[in-house]
Amino acid sequence: MEGEPMGRQRARLGSLERLVQNYSHCAECGARLHFNYYTDFSLNTTHEKASCPECGIEARKLMHRLQ
Repeated sequence: MEGEPMGRQRARLGSLERLVQNYSHCAECGARLHFNYYTDFSLNTTHEKASCPECGIEARKLMHRLQ
């Protein structure tokens, strides 16, 4: 980012803020999502579940491999 024009730095920052907003807030009602994690060491995986406490929607389920 160093050496970039100021306008481009602001655009990048704006897109990062949108990324964080989209990841951490409900697409339906805008409330902050609650995240739950379960790690299964026998399978080397972590399961992530995001849900909205306001409207009850299950926003996402992901499985991450541990290395």
